[in-house]
Parts: sequence; structure tokens; C-alpha cells
Amino acid sequence: MKDYRDEFKAKYAFNDHWIVGGLTHDCQSGYSIVKDGSSFAVDPETICQKSGIRDDNDRGVMLYTNDIVYIAGKCHFVVDIDVIDGVVFRDKNGNIEETAGDAIMEGDIGKRLGNIFDNPEIKISGGSDVGYKKES
Repeated sequence: MKDYRDEFKAKYAFNDHWIVGGLTHDCQSGYSIVKDGSSFAVDPETICQKSGIRDDNDRGVMLYTNDIVYIAGKCHFVVDIDVIDGVVFRDKNGNIEETAGDAIMEGDIGKRLGNIFDNPEIKISGGSDVGYKKES
């Protein structure tokens, strides 16, 4: 059985389109997404991991890391996977605002609004500036 954490998406290295599949890396060619037996070079800055949860309280669109979602009563947060807490929602400063488990139990997860790459104009909660600064 395939684990949801084995699925990634990223933008092709040579255009602005997304591809979904398994992630590989080698020293010569860098990161690639493997799909249907073929390997495609991707922009490493845009790699997103499947979270295993869906928006709209686990009934809608599958969420990936770097997606922006609405959390009821708290505005917009970025999906991330934390080593200790699992799937979490981070504020503009990178602080964990809420875990996915708590948000699902409370019925707080709203719609996916976009992601930090395609929608930099969406304001992330926790700061007054537009956009999100991903940790390096």
C-alpha cells in the first residue's frame, strides 16, 4: 500500500506547471518527480509534500505543504509537516498556530485558498506584510 507521504508535487524546472508523483534526488541532476515511469526535473524551491488531509474539514481538496488554508476564526495559514506534531498550520512567522488533528476535531479547517508560490498576494496571518517567508 502506498503511503500518502510518498507523494509530492513541484513545478517543472523549465516552466510554471505542476507535476505530481514520487520525489527522487541524485547529485548530478538534482530533484525530479517520477510519474508513470518517467522522471521530470523540478524546481527544488517548489517541492510540496502531500499532507494526507483535505480542506473543508477533511472532505474536500487534498492539502500539500505550502498550501494556504482558512482556519475558522483565525484567517489564513500555511500547511506544513512538523517532525513532532505532524501536519500543522503555521503563521507568517513560521510559528505553529494549530495542529491538523485539533483543527479537524474542532471543525475549523476551511477551504484551500492557493499556495505560497502561485498566490503570493494572499495575506498570511501573524504579520502585517503580504506573503509568506519560508524558512531556509
